[in-house]
Amino acid sequence: MVYHEETDTYTCANGKELQFSYTKKERSKTGYERETQVYSCQECDGCPHKKECIKRNRSKKPLKERSKALYVSR
Repeated sequence: MVYHEETDTYTCANGKELQFSYTKKERSKTGYERETQVYSCQECDGCPHKKECIKRNRSKKPLKERSKALYVSR
């Protein structure tokens, strides 16, 4: 994924744009706080890279119904 700082977006291997969706805040067992930015793409239908790009991760949703979500912790 290529990051574009000026627009705060990523571009996937198929040339589609992943836009910022929300910030996720987590705290570890030791108390460390981490902020993760989530970017998503809604144009994954028919993508030839979809199988390699979107990992299964125990999701019960079929691959054809899923779209890419990229989690970035800086």
